[in-house]
Amino acid sequence: MKHTLGPWTTKDRIVYKDNKRICECGVIFEGNWKPRFEEQEANARLIAAAPDLLEACKKVFKYTCGRNDGTSKRLRICVEQAIAKAEGK
Repeated sequence: MKHTLGPWTTKDRIVYKDNKRICECGVIFEGNWKPRFEEQEANARLIAAAPDLLEACKKVFKYTCGRNDGTSKRLRICVEQAIAKAEGK
């Protein structure tokens, strides 16, 4: 299943796409722990940035393909793993 395409926005701890609620962050918790509102807002901002972060990773991966220096290779592996995680692979 593909994710909802960006751009996403956030207000407080709620993530939106085209003014429609996608999710509310920090609501589900276990035991006695509950994230502070500031942490919930930070989670929402990170989730809202996810489509842009994934696109940036794909561009970095494409840019480093074919380069054989050690730094590019390590960067390419790191980015490839992040893309796979984001895409559920």
